[in-house]
Amino acid sequence: KKSSMVMTIHDELVLEVHKEEVYILPKIKEIMESIYPSKRLPLTTGMEHSFKSLADKVDGCPSL
Repeated sequence: KKSSMVMTIHDELVLEVHKEEVYILPKIKEIMESIYPSKRLPLTTGMEHSFKSLADKVDGCPSL
């Protein structure tokens, strides 16, 4: 894979994903939401992306 995790900040992951591997992002979201299987307190995740820099982030997953 050409993609990698750059850093973690508390409960946030910063990933550098190669444009050819954008398809892995929904799977990462699924893994993060299912890591703690509790019916009372479901975990939810948000996703932001940018093709330029962290300052240019927009909500959601990039188009596949």
